[in-house]
Amino acid sequence: MGGRRGRFVLRSPVSHAEPRAEPALEDFQLDDFMPYQLSVAASRVSELFAVTYSAEFDMTIAEWRVMAHVGRHGDLSVNVVAAYTSLDKVTVSRAVTRLVRKRLVRRRVNPQDARLVMLALTAAGRRIHHAIVTRGLMLERLIADELGQRDHAELHRLLARVRDAVPVVTLRLRS
Repeated sequence: MGGRRGRFVLRSPVSHAEPRAEPALEDFQLDDFMPYQLSVAASRVSELFAVTYSAEFDMTIAEWRVMAHVGRHGDLSVNVVAAYTSLDKVTVSRAVTRLVRKRLVRRRVNPQDARLVMLALTAAGRRIHHAIVTRGLMLERLIADELGQRDHAELHRLLARVRDAVPVVTLRLRS
């Protein structure tokens, strides 16, 4: 969802579920708040993964996210990478500058639109991308083993539902 972040006017949401009583503010527990739990879990997994590549490849989380998407999708513009990674354009641009300096990513002007700069992995970037992806898949397997097969599958299913629910809720809040 790139661009400016819109302001929401919070109203009582229209819901298809049974009406519920409004929770009392004094009952709010941050540790039980789903957005907080998702944020903490994502940060911990991301930081654990970063440990596996940051020291060896001298790479930040933002740099890895840029490489991951460029490696997965091929030639991409900075704007598209920013949208894929959910990082702002400044963070992506800085990461790209460092990756170009390290000769892991190359920039080229889009022949159809000279205003767009396209990104692609270099041969060295593809080798590092492969090594990091291999480690990432191993890390995911270790976490999946810890969760168990059924819970791991359920987590994937629920995360997809949360991801798909956010645009619906966003539209409701904006209307």
